[in-house]
Amino acid sequence: MRENKITCSGALIYSLETHRFLCVHRTHVKLKNQWGLVGGTNESEETPWEGLKREITEEIGSIEIKKSFPLETFISSDSH
Repeated sequence: MRENKITCSGALIYSLETHRFLCVHRTHVKLKNQWGLVGGTNESEETPWEGLKREITEEIGSIEIKKSFPLETFISSDSH
């Protein structure tokens, strides 16, 4: 049985200017009216950090990242 690995990256973004955290309001049908973090599934060739930077740009545009704290890495295996 072949194992499919799914890697996702997400970020809790804090603004030094406004002293607030950013939450994203989802409007897609699958996640409609849910709040969450910026992030998503990484492409197969991306590292978690590369995938996160791409997701940030896709979801909220380009931002300057002054500091990052990697909290945890999880890799899920899809057994379906």
